Amino acid sequence: MFRRIYSVSEEAVFGKPATVISGLGSYSLADTMECGQCFRHVRLLGGSGYTDSARECLEVRARERARAEDNTEYPEGYTEYLTVACGRVLKIGQRVPGELILYGIRADELDSSLISFLSLDKDFDRVREEIKARTDNPLLRELADASAGIALLTQDAWECVFSFIISQNNNIPRIRKIIRTLSAHYGRNLSAPSGICPITGAPICEGNCRECGICYTFPERDAVLADGGAGLTSAKVGFRYRYLMSLCELTGDGRVDLDEIKKKRSLDYTLSTLKQIVGIGDKVASCCALFAFENYDAFPVDVWIKRAIDTYFDGNLNVAALGEYAGIAQQYIFHGIRNLKQDD
Repeated sequence: MFRRIYSVSEEAVFGKPATVISGLGSYSLADTMECGQCFRHVRLLGGSGYTDSARECLEVRARERARAEDNTEYPEGYTEYLTVACGRVLKIGQRVPGELILYGIRADELDSSLISFLSLDKDFDRVREEIKARTDNPLLRELADASAGIALLTQDAWECVFSFIISQNNNIPRIRKIIRTLSAHYGRNLSAPSGICPITGAPICEGNCRECGICYTFPERDAVLADGGAGLTSAKVGFRYRYLMSLCELTGDGRVDLDEIKKKRSLDYTLSTLKQIVGIGDKVASCCALFAFENYDAFPVDVWIKRAIDTYFDGNLNVAALGEYAGIAQQYIFHGIRNLKQDD
């Protein structure tokens, strides 16, 4: 992967202490969060045109009231998201492409886990040019340029595999709702120590927090095994219960070692190992390979991608020719068909 040099500074942004990361090229916070690779984010401001599945959440109404009372003049195009990663609640803003604002984080807290999760050191602009150089298909080149802001996050392997099992035959609002419910059941409320809701700025209420579920740590394997998966049942995961329990059992006894998969960095090994888990087939294994194990040559094929290839590429797309970054090209296609071609 091409490496990127970026700069870091501490600033007061809209009156709030923040670490500002710049020099990220075309990096778009909205496109990165909304391209289907992750499920634990809430759009707080901006991002018009994207589906806000968090509107099912109890806290959103209070968030909107709080924002209505906020007299801050945000620049046009400003976006702001809240997500949970690296063991903390992250509030991230963006004024212009290529910049990320991490609120409440000092520069010396920008550790390797955050750098990796946000893929700050990866130059996706150079990757895009590499992909364009490998194809003479004008549509793929168009989609690559239109999706230039997408960066692939490097997600926690356990969370990614667990989440994409939940994603099977499911829609994004329901995936997010199940994950929030499970996190509230098994996890720890990361907002509790401050006593303040990071979405609304109001004092937290434990009952509301549990119904919301956004700010909790992700369910851990041992906790799921300890209650025999009762929390899975109460969250209504349905047929996925057996698959999630298989994941817990196989990773628990070492038959599937997620750390070893990450260490090998081999797509074939990633796919063959993950497919030992009951219910994981090519599509879910490929998504996990791409989003958690940095196998950028993985090319997940779901109904959206199959439809895109059939409709816009006459059923013929040479994935092998795209080389080691085929999976990033897949994201350009996925994003383009969902957002750029929907009105065609």
